[in-house]
Amino acid sequence: MEKQSKSVALLDANVLYSAPIRDLLPNLADAGLYLPKWTELIHDEWIQNLLSKRPELKLHSLNAAKNAMNAAFPDADIKDFFQHAVTPYLHLISGHLFLIHSLSSIGLCSNRSITIIENIA
Repeated sequence: MEKQSKSVALLDANVLYSAPIRDLLPNLADAGLYLPKWTELIHDEWIQNLLSKRPELKLHSLNAAKNAMNAAFPDADIKDFFQHAVTPYLHLISGHLFLIHSLSSIGLCSNRSITIIENIA
C-alpha cells in the first residue's frame, strides 16, 4: 500500500537485482519513507541479468516478484519514460564519479522531480 511521502526514488535494475534489497526497499516505501518508481524496462533488465548469472532461478518466480511489486505500488510504474526530458550532469562525491539525471514531472505532482544517480567510476 502506497503511503504519502515527500521523497521519490527511481529503483534501477542494479538495485532490484539483489533479492534482500529488492525485499527491503518496498517495505521502506510501504512505511512511508519514500515513493518508489520504476519502468517495465528496468524490471526486464534486472530479471534478464539475474537469469543470466543465476540459471537455477526461474523466470516465473522473478516475474512473480515483479508482479507483487507492481500490485503493491500501482503508481510506481513510469509510463512513457523516454518521452520525458533527461538532463545528465557529472558530479564528484567522496572520490566517486556519479552521472546524475534530473527528471521532472513523470506522472507525479507538477512540483516534484526525480533524480537518478549512477555510480560510473
